[in-house]
Amino acid sequence: MRPSRRGFLAGAAGAGLAPATRSRRSVYPSLASSTRLTASLQQTPSLTPWFAGLADRLSARCNIVCIGDSITEGQHAAGPPSTGFENRWLARLRDMLRARYPTQGLVGGGRGFIGAASTGELSFTWPTTITGSPPYGIAGPKAKFVQLNGSGQSITFSLEGDSADIMWVQTPFGGTFSWSVDGGPATHVSTNASSTVDGKLTHVPLGSAGPHSLVLSWVWGSSDIDGVIENNGDYASGVGVHDAGHYGWQTSNWVSALNVGAASGPAAAIAALAPSAVIITLGFNDQYSGVAPSTFQARLQTIISDLQARLPQPYPAVILNMLPPRVNQYKWAYPWSQYVAAAGNVAAADTSGPGSSSIASVMDFTAAADMPGADADVYGFWQVGDSVHPSIRGHQMIADCLTAFLCQG
Repeated sequence: MRPSRRGFLAGAAGAGLAPATRSRRSVYPSLASSTRLTASLQQTPSLTPWFAGLADRLSARCNIVCIGDSITEGQHAAGPPSTGFENRWLARLRDMLRARYPTQGLVGGGRGFIGAASTGELSFTWPTTITGSPPYGIAGPKAKFVQLNGSGQSITFSLEGDSADIMWVQTPFGGTFSWSVDGGPATHVSTNASSTVDGKLTHVPLGSAGPHSLVLSWVWGSSDIDGVIENNGDYASGVGVHDAGHYGWQTSNWVSALNVGAASGPAAAIAALAPSAVIITLGFNDQYSGVAPSTFQARLQTIISDLQARLPQPYPAVILNMLPPRVNQYKWAYPWSQYVAAAGNVAAADTSGPGSSSIASVMDFTAAADMPGADADVYGFWQVGDSVHPSIRGHQMIADCLTAFLCQG
């Protein structure tokens, strides 16, 4: 009997089924029909880099970077009970993982990477204020930077924590910006150097834990600002989840931005976040644009290799997060199942782990009925009047399922 592609979690050494909930029965033929495996047992080979990072969270923060499109950025995650920024699936995943894997001596933690500006989400207010009209460009984890290049320009981050790391781009003839906390004295930072390197970090103490205002201001020349990593007791321990979502993007956009893993762009910035796992949530915009599943597959493989060009070995785990199908499936050139199968092929072919093992896996929401696709949804998981993006309920459900996928036992 040939195993189903649904719920596929694959590695060079073997494969198993990993549906959205952990209690589903495995039908992988090498297992006795009466045997039940939890998803965590099936996932262990591909997720070992993630579990290794978790095991070291007392000594170093264990980070996840979430690459994606508008769903990852948080479209339609607007509150209550919290702000939309904190209702996004990646923020809910962060809090649930921290609850599942507490860190001795640490309560809570920061919000991770906060881009200098939104890339396009329209449903809640981004937690930065930009003064003046600075231009934008492609760099940073979210593939968007704000360039401070004129008098009066500034970016204000409203933070909740005890320290922050400003992420910026080093460039030849780069300018100088300043940072100031809560109206205090300004400290200058030069971005000038002989080569272009993204993901440079400047650590800033904020003072005692609590609300703080961090203002980055133009001083001279042109300075490219990616954003800020917010820390709240978790600078060197705990679990962090970081936003690398870009509104409207598909695999081709990310392949172009990563640029074969160039040090001058997002690959270096994502590497600076030191991930133990990378969650890639793409495909909706590829299906909308009529991208062939085989092309989608090749581009996913390129994204992974481009990221690894900047990452140290052993590489982080890669989770290809294939959500339930978007609305109007009858309209598209290729069925969503073929994109899910393409992701499974990427995981099956991966040999980038130790001993040529696979460290890529697929979280396949179509393998179980936990969250139906938009065309079949009667529960409110998808935003009314949109149905391309999840509602706040859908964001929470995505986080719930991913938490189960990423947890041991």
